[in-house]
Amino acid sequence: MKICMFAALLPLIVSASALAQSDGHSTLKGTVLTLDGVKIADAYVLLHDYQTGGNSLISENWETQTLADGSFSVVVEPRCYDLFVSKGAMLPYSQRICVGLRSVSKLKIKLHPDPHPRLILK
Repeated sequence: MKICMFAALLPLIVSASALAQSDGHSTLKGTVLTLDGVKIADAYVLLHDYQTGGNSLISENWETQTLADGSFSVVVEPRCYDLFVSKGAMLPYSQRICVGLRSVSKLKIKLHPDPHPRLILK
């Protein structure tokens, strides 16, 4: 039953992806890994459009989590963004990235273990 539902939805997913690419949008894809190359599932991923955040009433943010294979994908407009990734006892990752018009950007993000995972402030 699940295979039939997936087969029925696949053309819609592919056409939506193609439509996003054709109307001037781009896709940002990435994989989140440990330093040893182990894929990290359920990592928090935030993409912030800092260019509109301070200059307009609408701030553009995309939030997602990585899948079981450590991957994530976001369809965005071509411009520069701040990317933040975090997971449990790992140090958070941040970087400013720029995405080109109708491109598919692929990132490989390696998170470092936090040497002080629990710091209690009093």
